[in-house]
Amino acid sequence: VVFRLATGAALDAALGPYRGKRTGEAALLRQLVEAFEPGDVVLGDRGFGSSYELAPWQARGVDAVVRLHQARRPDFRTGRRLGPRDHVVAWGQPDRPGWLDEAACRALPRTLRVREVAVRVSEPGFRTRQLVVVTTLLDADAYPAAALAALYRARWHAELDLRSLKGT
Repeated sequence: VVFRLATGAALDAALGPYRGKRTGEAALLRQLVEAFEPGDVVLGDRGFGSSYELAPWQARGVDAVVRLHQARRPDFRTGRRLGPRDHVVAWGQPDRPGWLDEAACRALPRTLRVREVAVRVSEPGFRTRQLVVVTTLLDADAYPAAALAALYRARWHAELDLRSLKGT
């Protein structure tokens, strides 16, 4: 479901059975690409934190703020440093996943510039965690690390909105 973060309004939705690869949330979100316009920001969890998920959004003029995928390890000693545990790096294109055809893979950039920021997330009732947020919003002056952390923390509202929508 695509929600407007400010209001919780559901803008669009895709439904489908879960049967393994190519049928999860990322595959469903790719069906909703028309719900986003240049200048919008996709806010998602780590399932959306790969270069194959981020590159098409960036090409469309849509930015993203997502949690770093568990298969990636940040190395804050590399890239262009923006602050403590905040840098811009170039991700190379990993091996082509089975769900992506060869022509679509060739159309994607060979490298993707992203910003990795370590943030502390405090949710009432949960332990404080440190995690890494990945974004295509590269300007640290326009998008300070604290603002990205606050935005990512607000992602939880989408989970609550979805629970409310299911209940209704």
